[in-house]
Amino acid sequence: MNSAVSPRTSSATQLGSGAWVALLLAVAGAPRVTAAACPITQAACPARASPAMPYADVIAAGAVGDGLHDDTCAFESALATLASGAILRVPGRLYLLCDTLHIDRPLRIVGDGAFVGAAFDRPDPATSQLTDNVIRTLHANGSVLGGAVLWYDGPSTRPALDATAPLDVQDVALAATAGNTAAGIEVHPTPTARTVRGGTWRNVSILGFGTNLSFDSVVGGFFENVRSVASGKTGIELAGNGASNFFITTQITRFTGTGLSIANGTANHFTSLKVENQVAGPASAGVSISGGTHSVLEEVSLSGPWKGSAVSVTGGMSHVLRRVLLLRDPAEISVTGAKATKLIDVVGPACHASLSPGTVAIDWLCPEPK
Repeated sequence: MNSAVSPRTSSATQLGSGAWVALLLAVAGAPRVTAAACPITQAACPARASPAMPYADVIAAGAVGDGLHDDTCAFESALATLASGAILRVPGRLYLLCDTLHIDRPLRIVGDGAFVGAAFDRPDPATSQLTDNVIRTLHANGSVLGGAVLWYDGPSTRPALDATAPLDVQDVALAATAGNTAAGIEVHPTPTARTVRGGTWRNVSILGFGTNLSFDSVVGGFFENVRSVASGKTGIELAGNGASNFFITTQITRFTGTGLSIANGTANHFTSLKVENQVAGPASAGVSISGGTHSVLEEVSLSGPWKGSAVSVTGGMSHVLRRVLLLRDPAEISVTGAKATKLIDVVGPACHASLSPGTVAIDWLCPEPK
């Protein structure tokens, strides 16, 4: 059977292959969702039809959309009927998913409403669970009414959404219950491919996963208004053979590991990057660049506290950091073993620079701490 989605017991999961996702925010009065919402033992979904249809609706397929009932099988049932390039309609509600969605063909997933990026700004830092306190935060702005959110309460060791093909994402809100250690969205190549095409991402907010966004060997992606909130480890990571990805207006807040991690990539570019750690204890680092060539970060704002460096560059060559604002003092910028790295227009109340020979610092306006 040529199935579009995996059974509930499968460990290979994927969302993508050219999907256009518009899954927005929760309606006012959304019900309480807690970590106990999903059953401990999840039954397999019913058998699915062969793909053929150009259109499907998750409500017509049986989704409840109240944030309490597990809608995973309804999503899988709707997905399984769709031909390549078809449309999946997701009306504006709060959908609880208890397992990872798997899609193996290009689809367009379209929801309701208009995305309001500020809705994820400040979830209650005192809450021990992502319950109705956070949901109220999500729909605090009345203009969000009519949207929909995916609330993931599935296995904590697997990504919520896993893509091994090009993925276009627009107007997505994806949240996890407390203690989830999986990746929110993980994009990576198939075992036989060296890279995966990045696609276009706009207005994406991910909250509460171990690593909120993980890109492995992604090439040529365009990302605008991407936000990571309350990650247990890393906010956004780029790894592998990733290259030529362009990020505009990226915000990373509340993390315990590293805000932004770039490893072994080529020509990845961030413009207007804000990294702000709001947890009680210091995070490992604000930005970490290791290996690779020509990572460019422009218009960067960093606010700690940090256990290590606000910015750490290790190895690689020809990295450029331009117009960097350090909002906490003292802050450290460390460059170790990276050739021909440039630091241009660095400003802060006090910072310590540990720079390899050959590092070029221009317009350095951040004095050593006294």
